[in-house]
Amino acid sequence: MNSDISLPVFDESGSYSVGMTANGPTDTPHHLLCLPGILETAAGFHAFSDFTKHAYATYALDFSGRGLSDHLPIGSDYRMSRCLKEAFYAYNYLLGTLSLAENSKRHIHMVGNSMGGLIAIFLALHKPGYLRSVVINDVGCVVPWSGLMSLYGALGRSSFFPRGHGHRDAGSLAQKLDVDSRLLSAVARPNYMDLPHQKTLFGISFEEQFSAIDIPIMVIRSSESQMLPEAVLQRMHSLSTQCSFIDVPGSTHPVPYSESMVARIHEFIVDAEKIGLEKNQPQPSLLSLAKGASYERAFG
Repeated sequence: MNSDISLPVFDESGSYSVGMTANGPTDTPHHLLCLPGILETAAGFHAFSDFTKHAYATYALDFSGRGLSDHLPIGSDYRMSRCLKEAFYAYNYLLGTLSLAENSKRHIHMVGNSMGGLIAIFLALHKPGYLRSVVINDVGCVVPWSGLMSLYGALGRSSFFPRGHGHRDAGSLAQKLDVDSRLLSAVARPNYMDLPHQKTLFGISFEEQFSAIDIPIMVIRSSESQMLPEAVLQRMHSLSTQCSFIDVPGSTHPVPYSESMVARIHEFIVDAEKIGLEKNQPQPSLLSLAKGASYERAFG
């Protein structure tokens, strides 16, 4: 399997399509749904899928305004809640793929970079059928203000915030990133992060959401990360979650996927499968799966 998939998404203003790349064998028991960061595209998972293509069916989603997906029409806003809705559509697609399989003992694992990791946590909150684990890359239960400012500052030096001749610069940057130029300003607005959260003196807290996750979570962290500093790690250790941590030397955000890193993820997934079997939970019917993964029921 190596293909591009177009998924229709419906909202109050009509419909549009989001793209998803698929790679790897369809008869594997492990299906991975990969969610990019705030200005990333599915192409950022190409190296990852090259390492996983013989063992997993790997699906990488392009959120709206990015890569293979449609740009939103004027009047429709780019927001995190829209990304979550699109992730639900992608997850339902994987559920449909699994329902056609002869062997029903197949499961889904999510891999999310930065913002994509937070989207994965919110999706996992609704406990959709077949989900067994979540891997999040360089993001935690609190997004510190200092980390956000560092990230936006780095993007600002790349003409992230248009000024002067910025419209031309923003267009060049958008073309380089393969995103809608309107997305560049949208992600800088405070209302872009419109999923439930708490604002604290330290940063934007998602501790309540992380605490509610009852499946294993792997946290990949850059050792010099400003998005996931020691203070956030301490908070995550205090939460009643099944978290494991990998510290990678360097300061790149998100952490690049190396062959050794993917091997660690594979070990984590195998262990998560064992934990799922030990729970011995009965599989829900296909009808309840469809309802259970409904975005509107969860967050509508």
